[in-house]
Amino acid sequence: LVRGRRPAGQRRARPLTAPAAMAPTRWEVVGGADKGGILVRAGVSTTSEQVADRLATGAVVEELELAGERLQYQKVSGEGPPTGWVSIKLKDKALLVVLEEKAEPLPAASATAAAPLPEAAPEAAAPAAAAAADAAGAAP
Repeated sequence: LVRGRRPAGQRRARPLTAPAAMAPTRWEVVGGADKGGILVRAGVSTTSEQVADRLATGAVVEELELAGERLQYQKVSGEGPPTGWVSIKLKDKALLVVLEEKAEPLPAASATAAAPLPEAAPEAAAPAAAAAADAAGAAP
């Protein structure tokens, strides 16, 4: 065998779960607004027992398992069952979307220091440069 190559027909196995160092994926419910939320089922199958309550539009859930287009979740915020299985899309319509990670805000001092300065008009820059040169004792 050549290092880094596998015999024809063999594929590298992928882990089924995310590495422990990665934060769990969070999803937001965007579908079902006209029906009070989306259907929740007790099992992965779309024919499994339907849970009495719906998962409300706007709820945020944490992914426990993703099996094709079925998501097992644990509720983080919003209304609805604390856990269950939901479809992430129905036909071509998204029912849940992955929440993007928001960057942590910089401390106030760093944020102002990193902010770009407004660009001065060219005619305003010339007198300012001359004044700075005069103050330093240099000829313009």
